[in-house]
Amino acid sequence: MATFTEKTIFSKPGVLVKETGDSPFERAFTSIVHVSYDKTSLDRDYLFLTGSGMPISYPTSFDALRGSQDEGKIGFSSYGNEYVIREFTEEDSEWFTGFGLPLSPEMMEEIMAKDETLGISQAVEALTDDNGDLVGLLYVVNNLGTFSRVNGEWKLGSTDGTQEGEEDFSFTSTSIDLRKAKELVEKYDAGEEINEGDLKTYEAEEEEEQTE
Repeated sequence: MATFTEKTIFSKPGVLVKETGDSPFERAFTSIVHVSYDKTSLDRDYLFLTGSGMPISYPTSFDALRGSQDEGKIGFSSYGNEYVIREFTEEDSEWFTGFGLPLSPEMMEEIMAKDETLGISQAVEALTDDNGDLVGLLYVVNNLGTFSRVNGEWKLGSTDGTQEGEEDFSFTSTSIDLRKAKELVEKYDAGEEINEGDLKTYEAEEEEEQTE
């Protein structure tokens, strides 16, 4: 029976980057552990990544790891290629959602922690007022919550349909095609005037949550 020693080297969600070789990639994970086996059992030590449907392993020795979680980055060599383990950055949202929606590093960490095996179940809703003007955007993530777009950021907690002094104020919600949501978010952040007629360009064909 194999005996081993296990050490957690990255205890929070982050990104594995393949930097050399064929098909470089960026892949999200929830945590990474290093397992050192008794040499009478196995002749290799491994890094194990969790959170991508099933554990993924990379043979490498603990002493060969370069950096630490505290430094935000760990480099290692495996299978003849170079890899980097790092924290999320804002640029990662370009590939993380599959549709380029701008997310903060903290949001991506939370999504991975809550929905690590099922994929990202997500939807974008546009809110228009009684005049048909776009007044808000919502980003809904299954198992995490609803976020409102405020000053160029997603803030947890949706608009409840009322404003101060306007108790009867209500919104009309339109489901947005996730493939077109990035452009709409950019226009909204830039302060462009958008009405319900303009939204037809971005409207989803079916009002349902989309999964990447």
